[in-house]
Amino acid sequence: MDFFAIKLFVILYHIRPHEWIGPVRSLRPALLSMLIGIWGTANRKNGFSLSLLWKTPHDWLMWAYLVWIVLSSPSPWSTFQTSYSLFVYYFVIVLGLSSLERMKSYMRWWVFMLVVVASFALASKFGFDPTYSSDITEGKMKGRMVFNVSIFDNPNALGHSLVPALGIAYLLYFWNRFFTVRALLIPIWGILGWCLFETQSKGAFLSAFATVLAAVSFRRPIFVKLTIFFVAATIGWGAVKSLPRMSELEKPTAEGGIQGRLWVFTWGYETYQRTFTGVGWRNFDEGFARSSGFRKAPHSTFVAVGAELGKPGLFILVGILYACFRTLMTARTRDDEEERMRRVFFVLLLSFAVSSWMVDWSYRASFFMIVAAVAAFHRHLMNLNHLPATAADAKSKLPAVDNSPQKILPGEAFKKLPGKTSEKGVPAVAFEKQADQVAVVPEPGIVWSSLGWKDWLMIFIATKLTVVFWGYILKNM
Repeated sequence: MDFFAIKLFVILYHIRPHEWIGPVRSLRPALLSMLIGIWGTANRKNGFSLSLLWKTPHDWLMWAYLVWIVLSSPSPWSTFQTSYSLFVYYFVIVLGLSSLERMKSYMRWWVFMLVVVASFALASKFGFDPTYSSDITEGKMKGRMVFNVSIFDNPNALGHSLVPALGIAYLLYFWNRFFTVRALLIPIWGILGWCLFETQSKGAFLSAFATVLAAVSFRRPIFVKLTIFFVAATIGWGAVKSLPRMSELEKPTAEGGIQGRLWVFTWGYETYQRTFTGVGWRNFDEGFARSSGFRKAPHSTFVAVGAELGKPGLFILVGILYACFRTLMTARTRDDEEERMRRVFFVLLLSFAVSSWMVDWSYRASFFMIVAAVAAFHRHLMNLNHLPATAADAKSKLPAVDNSPQKILPGEAFKKLPGKTSEKGVPAVAFEKQADQVAVVPEPGIVWSSLGWKDWLMIFIATKLTVVFWGYILKNM
């Protein structure tokens, strides 16, 4: 039931039928999916205990994020009532994605729903338009495509949302697949690429270029990487520059959209430098309006968080992204399917990080969905999903970080099987479920379970670099 709730939430999040189908609105489907998720999590197959909510660095950072969002707000209780559901979804997804098959299904549904969104948007050009998207596309957007629901009613938001699906579809259906499965990539890329082209989003084109490049080059031999980068820097970049509106980047100060971003980037930067706690959760528009006389969105995740949540908020956000990247970069995958999901999550995370400089996704559910997927993958690599909750509570302490091969989890719950390997040839350990029953599981692919002083130092440096890059944008745009 918990995984059913996750799939239901992915569907509702993208299509949002409650916004354009009257009878559905009264059913409150988002609340329904959350309640089903909570009930399913509390009654999950392996059992549930509160200690399961503090198993990885990602979990601790998410708790810190929620606490700081509430404490830094001028109206803490109201902010908690607005924000807590995002964190509920995070933990439901973390615990629900308890196997590789569930993770793959989760990402297939994500890609499928983006294809559905793109198909609806494209269909609006040909008369099928239940959301009245064409009125906005041909009206105030001047031909730039939108899908008229709250999270896709701007061409930049629609374009950037489609970007990760390009790389994920390649990894799910093309990388290390048979020809018949690879053929699925053609219609998927066709629909997504056509819709992305119609958005005419410069930022989305740049993000798509980086995302596809990362998808096809990640963990390739150095010679192959150099070849891919050479082709991308010549033929690929030439193709990107020929896309609609890309010529405006050659004279950015003359383009109105870029000028608007510079205004809000400057105000956000000054607010970040001037205050410690920021202006509070979702108060960017009002704060900017008090300063300039008109409201304007931040157009960047990092700008929004820096201005609204101040220095601690930006530090935690960067810390969450750092934890996700560290998981994916240091994991030792044990078979092709784990490697596939590592690459899928890397592309998803990289796409979010790149696009976050151009669109404001700071508190959008997709951020929590991405981090939850990576945290679930981290738990999978730690073999936590092989343990019932009761055993996990008693015997979940992990050893100190040790990158040496053949590392075995200590304790009575695990013992080495002499000469024993898993089906994929990976060294295995045994978990004693009962006195007369032994289940074989592979060695953990990661043993990192807490943030050490080196991690905190890296997060501090990454936060400083984020602020430096923020200032560089202001000086050079």
